[in-house]
Amino acid sequence: MTALTLEDRFWGKVDLAGPDECWNWTAYAPKNGYGQMGMGGKRGKVEYSHRISFSINVGPIPDKACVLHKCDNKKCCNPRHLFLGSIADNVRDMISKNRGILGSLNGASKLDEQQVIAIKGDNRPVVVIAAEFGVSHSVISNIKTGKTWSHLIVES
Repeated sequence: MTALTLEDRFWGKVDLAGPDECWNWTAYAPKNGYGQMGMGGKRGKVEYSHRISFSINVGPIPDKACVLHKCDNKKCCNPRHLFLGSIADNVRDMISKNRGILGSLNGASKLDEQQVIAIKGDNRPVVVIAAEFGVSHSVISNIKTGKTWSHLIVES
């Protein structure tokens, strides 16, 4: 019995549809929703299914490059829906499509919307506000400059 090639293993886990439709990954996808496949070998390397599809169908992925989805379907492996970009491109794409988990729904958030509204309207020094809310001064600075929490608009 001959071992399956990477491509044979990969295509056996993809629901091929029409040329312009999403080709959904049907195998393992963790909580983040992106399909994953073990690449074999002793180290048990795992790769995202859309990256494997891009490599098979388009070519090698440059170091530090992201493979982005035009369709925003995390399970899609259709190479017509995939394109290369930088990490910054990926973040811009996410923000432009309102895909980020914003505000207090983001598990990393230490503040809630009401606190941020209060911070945005507070004219005291950043270090004083930071001490009051138990966060670093950079968290407060980022809120004040709109680097974070920019989706929360406070009317003056």
